[in-house]
Order: sequence, then structure tokens, then C-alpha cells
Amino acid sequence: MVGAIAVLAIPAAIITAPTASAATCVNQVTGSNFEIDPNANLTVQGSGCIDWLDGTSLRGLSQQDKPTGTGDDSFGQGTAENDTSPTIVSGSIPPNKSDLKYFGVNTETAAGKFLQLFWTRVQNPSGTTNMDFELNQKFCNPAATPTNCADNGKGVTPETPLRTSGDKLITYDLSKGGTVPTISIRTWTGSVWGTPTVISSSSASAVGSVNTSAIAAASSGGLGALDPYTFGEASIAFTALFPAGSGCTTFGSTYLKSRSSDSFTAEVKDFISPERVNISNCTGLVTSATQQVVIGNAINDTATLSGATATAGGTITFRVYSDATCSTLVSTLGPITVNGNGSYPSGSYTPGSVGTYYWIASYSGDLNNSPSTGACGDANETSTVIKASPGISTTATAGPVIVGSNISDTAALTGATSDAGGSISFALYSDATCSTLVTTLGPVSVAGSGSYGSGNYVTTAVGTYYWIASYTGDAKNNAVTGSCGDTGESSQVTKQQPAISTTAVTPVVIGSAISDTAVLTGATSDAGGSITFRLYSNNTCTTLVTTLGPVSVNGNGSYASGNYTPSAVGTYYWIASYTGDSKNEPVSGTCGDTGETSVVNKAPADITTAQSFYPQDSVTMSATAGGTPGGTVTFKLYGPNAADCSGSAVYTLSNVALVGGSADTNNQTSFAINAANAGSYKWLVSYSGDTNHLANAGVCGDEISSLTINNNAIP
Repeated sequence: MVGAIAVLAIPAAIITAPTASAATCVNQVTGSNFEIDPNANLTVQGSGCIDWLDGTSLRGLSQQDKPTGTGDDSFGQGTAENDTSPTIVSGSIPPNKSDLKYFGVNTETAAGKFLQLFWTRVQNPSGTTNMDFELNQKFCNPAATPTNCADNGKGVTPETPLRTSGDKLITYDLSKGGTVPTISIRTWTGSVWGTPTVISSSSASAVGSVNTSAIAAASSGGLGALDPYTFGEASIAFTALFPAGSGCTTFGSTYLKSRSSDSFTAEVKDFISPERVNISNCTGLVTSATQQVVIGNAINDTATLSGATATAGGTITFRVYSDATCSTLVSTLGPITVNGNGSYPSGSYTPGSVGTYYWIASYSGDLNNSPSTGACGDANETSTVIKASPGISTTATAGPVIVGSNISDTAALTGATSDAGGSISFALYSDATCSTLVTTLGPVSVAGSGSYGSGNYVTTAVGTYYWIASYTGDAKNNAVTGSCGDTGESSQVTKQQPAISTTAVTPVVIGSAISDTAVLTGATSDAGGSITFRLYSNNTCTTLVTTLGPVSVNGNGSYASGNYTPSAVGTYYWIASYTGDSKNEPVSGTCGDTGETSVVNKAPADITTAQSFYPQDSVTMSATAGGTPGGTVTFKLYGPNAADCSGSAVYTLSNVALVGGSADTNNQTSFAINAANAGSYKWLVSYSGDTNHLANAGVCGDEISSLTINNNAIP
């Protein structure tokens, strides 16, 4: 097994804390604070500088080879660098210049980014030194799927990763007796390592050295005592490792190999198995956009740049799209100037429409830092713009108002956008559950927040009316509707209160008819119902004489009771009562109201005389012989039209027996003389005779009565 010292929690190269600018250090790569002493060692020499020793511990990651001997593994069977599947064998490396002990990796961020490497071997070489550090994008893990491991031979647990185009090979070549190595970089083309690029010719790209003096164990950070020429180190600028145009690249694995000679095709000898690292030129952008706003408010994005150098320049540009594929650009914000790692706000953009907006932040990169761009739909890179949720408050005609009058409602729309459209409709209901719709007023067009009137509704029935105002909403504003029974959303409508005035007939004489007339005012034009007239004979209206009506009502006007003929004199009292109807309240007069009495007087008495006479006659018979005459007499009375007593008598009393020779008429009721038949009347009496006396008769004109009757009226 491979051993490791200073193993970290995360199997990746440690990035040294960045500083604003590089210190002046021994044999440093330009911009780096890492010392590459000409006589390589691990301790810090200059102020503000760093070296492999961080206190007493090694900086970065260190990996140990297996101990020398039969348990050590190496490459065999002529394995060369271009072999994609190097063969691993055991125990074939004697303790010589090719026998490796440790390698170390460190990454540094200062005024730029840098990679530091070191190697150690078992003994001082007698010839050239050739060390190769392979940086792979993939890491070999036999337990994973896929393993990303090369074929290292039959019966061997694979250790080296599959190569990927763009993998790097850093060669460290030190000629015999030399102290300054040549550092070169090769790039895997997909099948072979490409042409080498020497990067140690300029201190701006790479610097390397080897220890020409022994290093005590106490100064080795756990590597043990080191003989001369058994410790080599190099510092490489990321600009050399990741030249311009290489894009974002991350190496996840590195390992050390020893080569037998300066020839690149020479056999590869010992190796220290790969270790997982994170060597990357990628800058990171973590973005966080405004999650949600109401239309009319601004949205923005913040990009946090990481993994860049302390003095990173360039710019960040923010693009806003209105679709999930980021094909419809709505705004570009920036570019925002970058000055090192940190958070950079986009500035504000105020969308004109609701919906989801998609941000993409892009870092331009600079000489030392690769560009970095987010992707459409990245986490936290969407801003949802929702509709405004306006409120609606309403104030209706409270009332009470009289039926037939207007009622209306006013809706105050608040919290809408300034350009809010749509409309408001007003529904009017006749019941408290708002299930019986009476009418709908509107729609009333909306132009922003404000007050909107419903217009008038002419009431046709009494009761309580309930309003509900509803706003339709529009592209930027949600709909909103009031609720049945909201405060201020009812209108009370009451019946009309008419008045009644009356005029009775008065005075009259007993025997004449009396009546009353009621005038209904203040009622609705379509008032119905009826008026009833009650007539009382006492001034407390407790003794009802008669009831007239009901008389049907048709609006305001005069309504007559009809006639009543009293049977007794006195004062009569009228009360007229209107029943009311669905729109009009009832109304009634009161006992003793002005104009509501009828006086019935006695009739006047006149004296008119009418004389009448019942004419009477009597007769006395006498005789000179034969005693007192007996028998009968007949009385006949002839009127003014029978001067000669011809024709019919107006009065006849026949066969009146003589008593003592006398007889009288008995005209009590049979015939009377009055003003109408007054004149000259004549009696004619005839005697029947008896046994001793002869019959006899008077002569017309013997008895004459002339009557003149004058009747005078007496007031």
C-alpha cells in the first residue's frame, strides 16, 4: 500500500491562502510567494514567503511510495510514457536513482495561481535525474463504476487512470552534475504525449531546483533525512499549465514516475501511485437572483466569483432571458468590473411583464483566470415576477332610501400597477347569501388604482340589497372580488311613506246622504292597495256606524267613500285608512281630524191648512092628518156641475127611516168639500110615504150651500 503523510480531510491539493501581492522571495515564479531555493529545501527563508514546511507540517498533499524491496511496485516490461496501459510489476526496482520515496503537490493563489511539486528518492544519483508528474482529469477507483482505470496488467489491481485528451505531463530533467532542472510540459493528444514545451526558461512560467546539500530529518517535515540530490522541487505558473484558450480544466489525479534517461521514450521505472487532487484553472461563479417580486419591482442578480487570483480582473456581465431556453434576451446588465474574488451585483432590472426570468452571469476571465459562465436554468438563477394582488374596498349607498330612489356602489382599487387595466363589475343581490341576483352594473374600465362608481340602480322593491364588486385583473394584476356581506356593501331600501288628507260632506239635513273624500299624496306612482272609510257616531270613534269601501288605489289622487244616509241627527266622525302595499307604508287618519266630521241636522217643519167639510142635511116631515109621518127619506147632494140636479149625485143616502118624523144624514167620511171642489151644492130630499101619508119630493134648489175655501200656509 502507498502511504501518505499530512493526509487532508479532502483528498485535494491545498490552496494556500491568497495575498494581495507577492512578497520578494528566493527564486520565486513571478507573482508567487513560494520559495524555490537554488539549494532546494523545505524551510521558509524570507518574510512573507512560504515553503513546503508550514510550521512543522508539510504544506499541501504528500504521497509516500511503498518501501523499497520485494513489496515495492513499479512499471515493467519496457513501459514507456506513451503507453496507454502501463504494466505494473512488483520488486523490480533496486535502491538506486529511480527508486522513489515521496511526492508532494501544492496549489497557491497569490497575485496569480501556481502549482508546486516536489519529489524525493532513495539515494543520490550518479547520472541524470528524470522525474515525470502526470496530471489526469480522471481518477482511478477500481471500486467505482466506471473505474476510470487503465489496464495495468493481468492479476494486478489497476492504479493508473485512463488518459483524457488535455491531460498534462510535467517533466523534470536534471543533467548529470547540474543543479537547475529543465521543466517541460506535454499534453496528451488522445493517443500520445504531444511535443514538449519548455517552461523553465522564464521565471514567469516555472522555476525548479534540487538540493545540493543534505537536509536534516528535523527540517524535512516527516520525509526523513535527505541526501544531496534526493529532493527536487518546482513551482509552475497556471498560465504555463493552462495556456490562453485552454478553457476551464480540472485535474483530479496526479502521480510521480521516474524515467531511466533523458530520452522521453526511455523505459519508465518506479512510480508512486496516483492521489486524488483538485488542480483547476476554473473560476467559480455562484449566483443568486431575486427569487420573487411583484410586477413593477426590480429584480437583480449577484455573482460570487471564487477560485480566481487575488488581483483577478476582467468583468462580469449579467443577461436576463424571458424563456427557459434562454433564447429571448430581455436585458443585459454590466459589464461589472472585477477586482479579485467576491460578490458582484448586477444592478437592477424592472420587468415589464409577469413570468419567470432566467439569469446567466458570465465572467470574462483575464490572463491568470479562466472565463466562467453559468448555464440557463442554474439553481437560484430564476426570478419569478408575479402579478400584483390589488385590494378592493367598497362603499355602497347605505340608506335607508325610499323605494324608487337610486342606489349605487363605489369600489376603491388599491395596490394595482399604475397601468392596471381590466374592469370592475358590480353585482347587486336581494338576499344576504347573495344567491338572488337583481342586476349587474358595469363593467367599468379600470385605469390604475383609484375609485370607480357603479352607476345608479333604480330600486323597485323594498329590502336590504347586497353588493359585490369584482375586478377582472389583467396581465399584471390578479383578479380580486369582494365578499357577500362585506362592511359597507349593503343598501337599505324602505317603503314610501304617503300622507292622507280627507274632506267630509257637512252639514246635511236628516235624510240626506253624507260621504268622505281622501286625498293620497307622496305614494309611488304605481301605488296599489285600498282606502277604507269608517264612520263613527261619537267623538272618540268607538261607536262604529258603518264602513265604506275598500276603494282600490291606483297611485296618488282623490278617492271617494261613497254615500251613507244617517238615520239620526248628530255629528258623525270619519277615519280614512290606506292599507299600503309592497312599496308604500300604510297611513291612517285620526279621530277628529280637521275636515273629518259630518253634521246631520233636523229637517224644518212647515204648517199648511187644508179645510174640508162634510155636508149634512136633515128633514122633518109633518102632516095635517094621519099622525106623524113614518117611512123613509132619501138624501141626494148635487155639486157645482149639476145646477139642475141632473146626473149623478155626489152624495146619496137612501131609505133613512123617519123617527118621530125626522131623519138626518150621517156623512162622516163619505164625501167632503175642500178647496179643490168648493162651490154651490144642492140637496134634493124625497119622501117614500107611508100608510097614512103620500110620497113627496123636494125641488132642486130648495137647499143650496155655497162654499168658498181659502187655505193659507203658516211657516
